[in-house]
Amino acid sequence: MSATPIACTLRGINLNDERILMKPARHFLTAAAVLVISASPQVALAKVPEPVYDETAARADCTKEWGSDFQMIEYCLNKRHKGFRTFEAIANDAPDSLDPALTLCTEEWGNEWEMVAHCARKQLRAISSMLEHTQDLPKDVGDVILSDCANEWEPDWKMVEYCMGKQARAWRSLNN
Repeated sequence: MSATPIACTLRGINLNDERILMKPARHFLTAAAVLVISASPQVALAKVPEPVYDETAARADCTKEWGSDFQMIEYCLNKRHKGFRTFEAIANDAPDSLDPALTLCTEEWGNEWEMVAHCARKQLRAISSMLEHTQDLPKDVGDVILSDCANEWEPDWKMVEYCMGKQARAWRSLNN
């Protein structure tokens, strides 16, 4: 069964937007996520603060973690800097409607930029794949699952996607 593009709305996020449908190798997204989900946002669209790489803080964190193991301090700093550049690219490419999800990542991980970038990639992957859970369900059931999960977990799209998977599996179990 081939996936049909779904015309719905998800908090103003247009996944037809080329900034979301990025090259899979770059942000691990697939072009299969062709959807537009809309409802009134529950979360105010807070602009992601401009990412700032604080070399002094990164050096202090890595030194605290690795003591006098200079090779590991160097490795830690390189990971932080690479993570920062990755997150900066994701934040610059993403539409403003994804700012609340990206802000969650920066608030959760602070200046651990490799983890901030990992979190941002997971958020984008979740958005790109969440409707796969409900594509074989009746449309009204899929819409209810999407709405309920988004209302509970937005803007944490990885949790919305997880919730949708659990709800869809439970519906199938009850109806098959």
